[in-house]
Amino acid sequence: MKVKEYCFSIALIMFALFFFISGSTLPTSADEMKKSGQLPILGQSCAGGTHTTITECAAAWCCKTNDICNSNSECRDARSQFFSTRAGRSYKAFIPLLKLPGLNDWMQNFSCLNIYCGKPYLGHDAGERCLMDKCREVTATCFANPDCYAIKYCVIDKVGSRAECMERYPKGKTDFEMWSTCGVSTGCFSLIGTP
Repeated sequence: MKVKEYCFSIALIMFALFFFISGSTLPTSADEMKKSGQLPILGQSCAGGTHTTITECAAAWCCKTNDICNSNSECRDARSQFFSTRAGRSYKAFIPLLKLPGLNDWMQNFSCLNIYCGKPYLGHDAGERCLMDKCREVTATCFANPDCYAIKYCVIDKVGSRAECMERYPKGKTDFEMWSTCGVSTGCFSLIGTP
């Protein structure tokens, strides 16, 4: 009888030890990361912190996508053309960039920059700030996908109907639908254009 109790006690201790070890190695939850400013966007968790320039903000909050882009000349070229042509603000300016080989890496980085650095450095209006707050994950996903971003401006600039724009860029359709659903349901889209 004592042997059974002893074995049962050992098994209980082993189970508790296993639970403690495995529980301590679990990744931090999104809620815990929000508290420390480290909400993972596009699979990256960065240290965060204060900053006074967009370059510092990118390094602090978008460490992984920023490093990938900075170490890739094609991505740096796409970034340069994106800002010099104001491709982040119109369909006509963005579409020529779809041919650039570094665009995918740049859009991953730009997506993160929008979330963390948009308010102080990219001139977000009330609607954009709302999207970055209430539709953060779907905004990050859409903006990281060049086809979803193209649909966005195709619709905004009335190049075609919503259906026609999605038909032009089928790889962005699902991400665009999730993003626009969130924008409408939260009321963020109705705030676009207001300070």
